Amino acid sequence: MKKLLCISTSIMIFLLSVNTFADGIDCIILKHSTEFEQLKKDIQKNVEKEFIPEGITYDGDELYVMYLKEPEINLMEWSLEWYADSKALEKSLNENMNKDFFPTGITAMNGQIFVLYTKEEGVEITAWSFIPSSWETIEEDLQDDFDQGFLPVGIAVMEDGKYYILMVKMPDTSVEEWMVEEYEPGEHQKAIDENIEQGYIPVGFESGNDWVHVLYITVE
Repeated sequence: MKKLLCISTSIMIFLLSVNTFADGIDCIILKHSTEFEQLKKDIQKNVEKEFIPEGITYDGDELYVMYLKEPEINLMEWSLEWYADSKALEKSLNENMNKDFFPTGITAMNGQIFVLYTKEEGVEITAWSFIPSSWETIEEDLQDDFDQGFLPVGIAVMEDGKYYILMVKMPDTSVEEWMVEEYEPGEHQKAIDENIEQGYIPVGFESGNDWVHVLYITVE
């Protein structure tokens, strides 16, 4: 297992403390259909069970969605959209964030870009950044935006093979600590559960044929 770790200043997100959030949180990663309409139906079924979609990935063969269950978060709406290219993605990200829809996951599949959005009570976004990076250079690549108060909320490997980090800025919100861990397929769920017990909140993930990356944050 490999780990990247970065620590910053004090913080508040989702208007919850680390201990309050972590004590009641549950995280699951489920395989879903790659057919768009069926995928939306699958996600809705889990939303109705009070799971919040917080990440999406396509590893070249299968599509997975990461869900969080946290009674203190009020999920108002969610949506799944796809785009033909990065220009359409950028335009829609701006439009959705202006409506307080929060991008919780991005992945590429069959030449299209899929984005999960949620609208959660008390969450407001004022700016975003999509940073090209790599597994080896995440910490270095994120530092400038991180120092300016941007919060890492998603990781994605696009079909060009490039690694990207989605960053957003929220008023009066910053991260106390963030990290990305790499696991072999099959060992990730146990590690996620152990990290949640230590106060880390999984907020994004990406996978390949022989690896799973999970992005975590901690808050005060």
